[in-house]
Amino acid sequence: MPGAGLERATARSSAECSPRLSYPGIPAIQIVRNLSLSFQIIIGINKMIEEFFQKVLELKNVPRQGWKEKLEIVNPESVAEHSYSTAIISMILSDLEGLNSEKIIKMALLHDLTESIIGDIIPGSITKMKS
Repeated sequence: MPGAGLERATARSSAECSPRLSYPGIPAIQIVRNLSLSFQIIIGINKMIEEFFQKVLELKNVPRQGWKEKLEIVNPESVAEHSYSTAIISMILSDLEGLNSEKIIKMALLHDLTESIIGDIIPGSITKMKS
């Protein structure tokens, strides 16, 4: 008889056959869904990091407004240049004073990050309503 002695084949998904996806009591489809969600979270985090880096890079193109408007300097330093020099000065002074240099340097580097979005606003140039 043709096919005698052969067991009948059953259709199984590749996820069900994979030893890496074989966890007692957890259906393979649930494991695949959890992995998919994990990858989506990782992709979302990577996108946020990419956007953050882009904002940091934009600081090179934001001129310091106070220098332009109050001091009438034609080619003022950028916010990135200001943040860098502030960080260097902060590093040296915090070391000399025995302060938490790591925290102070981070503050110096990040203190003007919002200016990549809203621009460099000089004190007194914005009304209380707008703030």
